[in-house]
Amino acid sequence: MAFDLTGNAEFLRILDASLDPIAIVDGAGRYVWVSQAGVRFFGYPAQEIIGTHYREQLFESETPGDAMSRATVGEPASVIRRLRRKNGGIVIVRS
Repeated sequence: MAFDLTGNAEFLRILDASLDPIAIVDGAGRYVWVSQAGVRFFGYPAQEIIGTHYREQLFESETPGDAMSRATVGEPASVIRRLRRKNGGIVIVRS
């Protein structure tokens, strides 16, 4: 079943104006929309991102269990993900 963004044009315009990279994924984990800041962040044109699974951009990912293990010893519990950009560079995202 396709993810339908019809009727959300104004909401998407607001998200697109953000300086932060924003993407929307469907229940299967595939990108259905990406903001202009997201396009700049990944380094790919939107049409190359949309339809791909978010894991395709992952270079390396921790699990929430890894983050909790750090938290038990007093370190930050954020999950760290390394994402691959089109130019081969790696960006680090904490969530």
